[in-house]
Amino acid sequence: MPANAAVSDLLIIDDDAGFAESIAGLARTEGFSPRLAATVAQAREALRVGSDVLLLDIQLPDGSGLDLLAEIDPALHPRVAVITGHPSVETAARAVSGPVNDYFVKPFDPMSFVAVLRESRRVSRTVEVPGAEPIPGVVAASAAMREPTRLARALAATEVALLLTGETGAGKDMFARAIHAMSGRSGAFVRLDCGSMPPEHLIERLLGSRRGEGQGAGDVFAEASDGTLFLDEVSALPAGLQGALLRRIESADELEHMDVRIIAATRLDPRVALAEGRLREDLYFRIAEVHIPIPPLRQRDEDVLLLARRFVDAFNRRYDLEKRLSPQSARTLRRHPWPGNVRELRNVVHRAYLLAPGEELVMHLEAARMPPPLEVGDTLAFTLGTPWAEIERRMLIKALEHCGNDKTAAARLLGVSVRTVHNHLARMKQREHS
Repeated sequence: MPANAAVSDLLIIDDDAGFAESIAGLARTEGFSPRLAATVAQAREALRVGSDVLLLDIQLPDGSGLDLLAEIDPALHPRVAVITGHPSVETAARAVSGPVNDYFVKPFDPMSFVAVLRESRRVSRTVEVPGAEPIPGVVAASAAMREPTRLARALAATEVALLLTGETGAGKDMFARAIHAMSGRSGAFVRLDCGSMPPEHLIERLLGSRRGEGQGAGDVFAEASDGTLFLDEVSALPAGLQGALLRRIESADELEHMDVRIIAATRLDPRVALAEGRLREDLYFRIAEVHIPIPPLRQRDEDVLLLARRFVDAFNRRYDLEKRLSPQSARTLRRHPWPGNVRELRNVVHRAYLLAPGEELVMHLEAARMPPPLEVGDTLAFTLGTPWAEIERRMLIKALEHCGNDKTAAARLLGVSVRTVHNHLARMKQREHS
């Protein structure tokens, strides 16, 4: 870090002299002292001195700026932003695999970089920023959220298709909206709920035609042009519709007038969804160029009180009151496992807020049933009430996966005959085509 705490340091590695000077001038107005390097060779020398913010161009006269990522010491350069005029999935993926916090595409809104400079100065002045939003609308100070929010910032301005995974209520929708807000896209954020919408309505929305209306009516791709299409619970789509969705995405890719960023989400582990046939492999590879897992609230202990206080503040504004969490409630909130995640926390705080007779909120939480364990390796998890036929189906799929699709070995593992395995598979195939 610079010796003078009043002035922050910006290192610009870019061979476009006009662009570098304009960024330097902008940085000076924000209290930064800029340094410039125009080549990889100059950059290697400049990297020996620390900076508060490092802006790195990918294309340099004597090599790629990405080759410098392995040489960047995070202790010397805590905030790294990559910029390019030629974005691609490969460069974006390589960038975020290193110590990159932000990814900008030329031309970009100068104010988006000003926001990076200002945030860097705020963080450098204080050890902890209570209630900070690392990405818009998302309260996160826990270690578990550092990598997801870093990836969201770094990939927001790219065209990379993202798959967000996490338990129900963990905040996948908020994450998608934050990524869109940071993307600089001029179009709308359009959400399609694949888990609750009737199939006939999904077809209308995906293919863009309603009965009695012209072609393109209700087309989510047209609505999200130059913006973001958020496909929530994409693994809930029937297999046939997943194929139609893939073809629709690929056809949109070929249209010059239609630029749609795809963000998909599912509560399932992608490996389980693929193994069980809930998610088509070809669709998965198109929508999951980068996978961002969102951790459950029980793994974000530091965030629970920040979120609870944020909810109380919001309710105070809504009801024009001045209530606060009691010290006892703070302890109760930290001990609860939050199977319903952030959504459950908000509902609990709202209920306590409405029932509190005075200014202090006292929480009374019932013992919560933990969600079933994540299915990994050779384990399976079922909730009480799962139909027997579904249990048999999933058990057979898991056994076949474990045995490398060897039906004889799977039958031996399950303690049934090979004929039983073949009969079950035939019935499953018949149901898929019915």
